[in-house]
Amino acid sequence: MKTRSVLPLGSGRQQRPLAMWKKVLISVFAVLNICCVLISNKPNWLERASERVSSGWDPYTQWRIQQLQWGLRTYAFLVGLDNYWTLFSYLPRFNHWYSITATYTDGSTRLLPLPMQGDRTFWERYFFDFRAAKYYLNIYNQTFLMDRYGRYLCKRFAEYGSAQAVSVTIELYHQNILPREVARKRHTPVEPQAYHRTFSHVSCLDPG
Repeated sequence: MKTRSVLPLGSGRQQRPLAMWKKVLISVFAVLNICCVLISNKPNWLERASERVSSGWDPYTQWRIQQLQWGLRTYAFLVGLDNYWTLFSYLPRFNHWYSITATYTDGSTRLLPLPMQGDRTFWERYFFDFRAAKYYLNIYNQTFLMDRYGRYLCKRFAEYGSAQAVSVTIELYHQNILPREVARKRHTPVEPQAYHRTFSHVSCLDPG
């Protein structure tokens, strides 16, 4: 004879809310991760458009949005979702590099001894500097991240001899890559002229 188990009265009602909350948490987790991937791979033109739109908002709203983006990017970094996918995208048509300099109170301008610029040893350039390349790619065209990096450099290179740091400037240089046919004729893969623009200029002086 088969026996039928009898559930306690009200147990079905208790399980339904738990199942519902489980589905809600899974949905929130999925949406959170999708948002992190989309923000990490946001196109540059969309980033510039959002900056133009948010520039007209009040400072408090801008601050709250920056805090939200910072929280999402921090979470994406911690769980490994901050990768910038370029595997199936078009290859860039230019060669680029950063120039990060600091100006001091004695009027001198110094090219900071950072990875991928200045005098680097063979081991530094080919075995360690790739980490900086990944970092520079992550902060590319992110004005507020560039400014934060500039303020960090102000503290790290606050003194040069007896002079104090006044400002840090981050510039991006690039050379256009020539089409294959043109490169063969000119015997060079890039144009001779390099273009540049300033990404960030941060004051190192205490405003107080």
